[in-house]
Amino acid sequence: MRIAFLVPHDFRYSNWSIEDYITKYHYSKKYAAELASRGHEVTVHLLHQDISNDIELELKDYRIFFHPSSFYFPPKLRFGNAHNLRIYKYVLRDEPDIVHVHYYYAWSTPYVIALLKRHRLKIVLQHHGECDLLKEFRVLFSPLYALADLYLIGYRHELLYVRKLLARKIVYFPNVGVDPEVFKPVEMKSDRPLIVYAGRMIRERRGKRPDLIIYTLKVLTRFRKDFKAYLIGDGPERSLLEQLVNRLNLSRFVTFTGHIDQNKLVKYLSKAWILFHPVPFHSLDLFWDGIVKEAYACETPVLALSKLGKVKQYRYGILLPYSPASLAKYLNRLLSNPDELFNMGKSARKYVIKYCSWSRIISKLEKIYEKLAKN
Repeated sequence: MRIAFLVPHDFRYSNWSIEDYITKYHYSKKYAAELASRGHEVTVHLLHQDISNDIELELKDYRIFFHPSSFYFPPKLRFGNAHNLRIYKYVLRDEPDIVHVHYYYAWSTPYVIALLKRHRLKIVLQHHGECDLLKEFRVLFSPLYALADLYLIGYRHELLYVRKLLARKIVYFPNVGVDPEVFKPVEMKSDRPLIVYAGRMIRERRGKRPDLIIYTLKVLTRFRKDFKAYLIGDGPERSLLEQLVNRLNLSRFVTFTGHIDQNKLVKYLSKAWILFHPVPFHSLDLFWDGIVKEAYACETPVLALSKLGKVKQYRYGILLPYSPASLAKYLNRLLSNPDELFNMGKSARKYVIKYCSWSRIISKLEKIYEKLAKN
């Protein structure tokens, strides 16, 4: 089967070069590689902010096409608003049986869907980003989105919202998978409370807030001084976050590792007592978010932010209000009960292996493709 993946964003938010994308982990490459390893003919189409001409690269089992970002809409966003009106022509050139679009926002792909549907292609849309921005604006695009043949959604709140618009063609499906043979406990839990963050070093009003971790840890020092925190990753605001740590006199508690390879990440997640994931959620879904699944697979529970501003406990993690004072209070309580945390981690690994392993996800995706192609 010929499968064309479309990733309608560029990499301004992460400062990634094309080489960074090729050499570092990205979920779109994992989808492509897994399907290519099963004999499918796979191409991936992406946008990039630093090129003016199309670039084609041949990897081991599939091809990647980088296309220049032609314009940005809506303006002033840092992510998800890059466009190239000619990209659909390159997708058509692949003569795909399935076009699989990894989308984030309502404005990312509707024109591409309309243009591709003129050629009667089968289109799968897979949701990868929280879409609360401009919900009224999204309604304007619903007729075009209805042209897609199927939606894969791993976030229940988004699923409920899209169901109101379309009422059909929706499958509850993990946004990414995890390899339980790679992400597994490889180290004993740390002797002292160990907190880990892994992600972009950037402050997003509606997304990741690593600065909130730092403010929370400052409050946590009022309760205890036996913990250690590792902030893993790179990004455009890392230096500002490092300055904040120094200004709050937290250098003895907080270490920035920069970007690390997968093997080192597994070790940090294995030793961690908890993953502090400063992202707002309506619910802590097993099917949602890559680093969350990787932490679960390493038997590490997750602390994330509650969009509703309420405390909500799960078998494998907890949602807490945004306030550093509230976060520090509950974090101290969690760190004071390590057995409870470790049991949560063991439960999390069982669930993620059962439902979110890459092998399971790709097998299910193949069945979805085959059914669509037959119809």
